[in-house]
Amino acid sequence: MANRLGWSAEEAAEQLGIGRSIMFELIKKGEVRSVKIGKRRIVPDEALREYMSGLIAAQCSTARAV
Repeated sequence: MANRLGWSAEEAAEQLGIGRSIMFELIKKGEVRSVKIGKRRIVPDEALREYMSGLIAAQCSTARAV
């Protein structure tokens, strides 16, 4: 769905192609930002983009150092 503001943790995991438990671990460690709305944990769309950008930047800097 285009122009979504946020995803459930399960949907966010699906967007990244990872498992639900890994997503919850990333949220717990603070690697992926999220907000709590009622009993639900919502991952803002931009949080997924920031996480991926950070992974890309880290891998690019590691590749340059080798």
